[in-house]
Formats: sequence, C-alpha cells, structure tokens
Amino acid sequence: MKKTILIIVLLLSLIFITDNYKTEARVVCRSKDLSDLRAKAYTTTLSYQLHKNEDGSHYYEVIITNLNEDIIAKVEGATINGLKPGEKYSIDKYYLDGYVIEVELYGGAKTACPNQKLTTKRLMLPKYNVYSEREECIEYEEFPLCNPWYKGNIGGDYYFEKELNEYIEKLKPKQKEEPVEEKTTLEKIIDYYLNNAIFTIPLTVIVVGGIATIITRKVLKKKRRVKIDF
Repeated sequence: MKKTILIIVLLLSLIFITDNYKTEARVVCRSKDLSDLRAKAYTTTLSYQLHKNEDGSHYYEVIITNLNEDIIAKVEGATINGLKPGEKYSIDKYYLDGYVIEVELYGGAKTACPNQKLTTKRLMLPKYNVYSEREECIEYEEFPLCNPWYKGNIGGDYYFEKELNEYIEKLKPKQKEEPVEEKTTLEKIIDYYLNNAIFTIPLTVIVVGGIATIITRKVLKKKRRVKIDF
C-alpha cells in the first residue's frame, strides 16, 4: 500500500515538473519576440484634449490610443491592459499646462515577454494662451499673440494691445510717394533766389545799380574824349 502511494506521488510530481518545464519553455522571451512587441509599443500614441470650466479656467485630458492586447501601460499608478486595437483610453485625471506625462509600456501576460519593459512614452502638455479668447482675435486671428499655442511670453494687457496696434499699422496699405523730378542748376538758383528774396533782391539792386553806374561813367568818359579830339 505504501509503495503504491509512493508511486502515485512520484508520478504526480513528474507530471507537475513536466508541465512546469513546458510552461517555462513556452514563455522564453527571445530577441525576436521582444523586437515584435517593441514595434507594437511604438505605435501607441499619447494625445490631449483641452477642456474649459465654467469659470474660464482650463485643463487637459490625456488619451492613450493604439494600445493592443499584447501591451500593458502603467501610468500614474494605474495599469491599463486588455484594450482592442484602435480603442482609446482616457486617463482618469486632469492635468495643467507644462505637465509631463510618462507612460511605461510592458509586454502583456499572454506574450512571450510578460512584464518585460518595452519603452516609455512622454508627452509635455503645452501652455494655453488665454489671450487667444479676446474679441480682437476674432478679427485678427492671424496675429501671432492670438495663437492659442503661442509659446512666447505675453507681458500683460498693455503689451498685448501695444503689439496688436503695431500689427494693425503694418496691415494698412502704404501710400505711394510720387517721384520727385531732379531740378536743374538754374532752377535751383531761381528757387534759392525766391526763397531768400528778403536778402537777394536788395543785393541784386545794389549789384545792378553798381554795374549801371560803372557803365554810365565809362560812356560819359568816352563822349568827353570824342569832343576833345574835334
């Protein structure tokens, strides 16, 4: 009787060891298996959606897509698995500007590489530009500071309005200047003469008078000489 029991125990132990060996052999993670899983993990994407509260504040919802049944995701203390291809998963938490989400991806329990870390996906949430909600941005939506995802620093209302006014001025059509004809030297002399008439006219009178006096004296002298010769 004891021998029979011993034989049964040995047979059961042998069966258990054999099954365990087969199970271990079946889950050996080969390099090809790991490579295939990583290729699937790389197709997993992180995205966000902006939401606004009634008081005007905003927050982000982070969404995981392309997380198939062979991949397990771990994020913010939660484990996500069992999703179908193309199915989306929304992380049950709200995030603010600048937060960096890290999602670690592992091999699924039914794969050849269970719980093997494959990669880490990261997503930085952008800074939302609240100035993009101003009424001016309806008309001037191309104005850089009206971009919801403007990355620069907007130094308050005064800075925004100053930059907007300069932007509007640049949009106005520029008036074409009529070509100015180059004046001749004589025209420039005449313009100068007329523009400075208070000085040039008396000077002209003096010069002309002086020349006339000289000519008159020469003519008179010539006439006197002629009379003496006779």
